[in-house]
Amino acid sequence: MVPLMAAAQTVRDRDTWEANARNLVDPVSENAQSYFNGSVWITALDMVEPEVAWGHTLVQFLAENGTYWYRQLIFSYGGNGFSDMEMPAVLSSYDRATGLTLTAPNSRYDNGDYKDGSSRLTISQATGVVTA
Repeated sequence: MVPLMAAAQTVRDRDTWEANARNLVDPVSENAQSYFNGSVWITALDMVEPEVAWGHTLVQFLAENGTYWYRQLIFSYGGNGFSDMEMPAVLSSYDRATGLTLTAPNSRYDNGDYKDGSSRLTISQATGVVTA
């Protein structure tokens, strides 16, 4: 895949139908990744429709004080999902000042064409903020 960033990713609260457990992509063992001894998780979700924009990412992470979980939903531009997501190929890096940064290869459907790229999101357990 070409290492271009996907246009206008969006982060939103997970209290939506997309974040339902029935949308987990099987096998979950290949479509979920954990970091920091399981205190951060990303999981692929399949909305089935629209077929060209099925994929969303659920981000879950334990608050820095360990008392509760934050959950956020990541999707592509315009509220649609991604056309393809490669969870086993996610790259990670950590910067103490900003948090955990994940780069996930994906593609999106745009005006009749599939465009390869990647999503980058940063998860700060200290502030409870996910940026994409």
